Amino acid sequence: MNPVLWKLSVTLALTALVAPQWTLKQKLEPPYDGSRAFYGSVLVADGTTLAVADVFAGPWGSSGPAGAVYLYRRQGSWVLDARIDNPSTSPQGPSFGWSAALKGSLLAVGDPLTFPGRVHLFTRQRNGKWTFASTVTSPDPTWTRSFGDFLSTDGMTLAVHSRYWNGISGYPDRVYVFDVRDPAEPLLATRLEPSPQRDSPFGECTAVSGDLLAVSDRLSDSTGFSGSGVVHLYRHTTAGWTLDSILSPNDPQSSAQFGCGLQLEGLRIAVGAPGYSTLRPAVGAVYVFDQDSSGAWQQSARLTPADDTPLGWFGSPLSLSGNRLVAGASLSNIAGFYSGAAYVFDRDRRTGAWSASQRLLPEPAFEGLRFGLATALTDDTVFVNAPYDHVGGRERGTVVVYRNRGANGS
Repeated sequence: MNPVLWKLSVTLALTALVAPQWTLKQKLEPPYDGSRAFYGSVLVADGTTLAVADVFAGPWGSSGPAGAVYLYRRQGSWVLDARIDNPSTSPQGPSFGWSAALKGSLLAVGDPLTFPGRVHLFTRQRNGKWTFASTVTSPDPTWTRSFGDFLSTDGMTLAVHSRYWNGISGYPDRVYVFDVRDPAEPLLATRLEPSPQRDSPFGECTAVSGDLLAVSDRLSDSTGFSGSGVVHLYRHTTAGWTLDSILSPNDPQSSAQFGCGLQLEGLRIAVGAPGYSTLRPAVGAVYVFDQDSSGAWQQSARLTPADDTPLGWFGSPLSLSGNRLVAGASLSNIAGFYSGAAYVFDRDRRTGAWSASQRLLPEPAFEGLRFGLATALTDDTVFVNAPYDHVGGRERGTVVVYRNRGANGS
């Protein structure tokens, strides 16, 4: 081969090896011109549908903004498909869109600040239109506050987090589990709380898939380390939802807050521990657990950011899809004070080993952007929220869309 052509081919091959796998393809901006910061602070993706919450979306009333959730559909690029408005006639905002969960034709939207909190259910009809189905309220209204400030669903089961409201010490948060196979008539299945009862942010993160429900307890010291955290796994049987096992990392640390990010898919669970320390404080970690043939959960990986940036809050949030994971670090200073970052990891199907794929940084980066406060993931698309991004000269927030270079059409 001609030496010049050989050198060129080698250069191109090396370039392909080191070229970024993920490229910025689109930036979603608030459709409502009056929005303030935090557009996209809650992101949920399912297949070709993306839900983007905007608690400051108008119209504004005497109690604040009504809030909205925007639904985007993939048509090559992501296009706005519907705006879901607060069905309440007396909203107490900013509240609607504080949390959201999406699976198939079911969308759940939290409205936790409308005392004592509630969750609104919407369904997609055969013609593609989304319609209001019902409102889920607390079964214990005198006991709870912020009912609905965190949600998860698999389309059949809905898990709702709620706090204990009257200030009496010794009582934990609760998770209410509903059967939503008929979204028009959701049925309470059970109430979950830690045993023994104690002050605890129990259930601030949940994830549900089929007969398995994962519930965080990020400040638990049951491992012998204060604030190390655990995750409770409940299984649905003929006896209802019962505690099946408790997950903790192989290397628990004080203040790691294991459970401050949580995803469940099939036989795999990913758990964020943003307080995990290396030689530097609170670098953060994500632990991956896989279920073995005996049904036991085994820790298969501990992922940390390669830049070892301290105090970045890496691992909360996180998103999991098959053999890919993305973790936000919205307090990272790597590109500027609190500018934020996000990290993509891939699992080798052959060896089962996880490795860092790419670090995503805001473009442009500036102080206080908080890029990575929310993330979402589909097979070939990563979504990262930048809640304080500027649009039209004001802090309104954006959602950055990345596509994998190997994806069709990228």
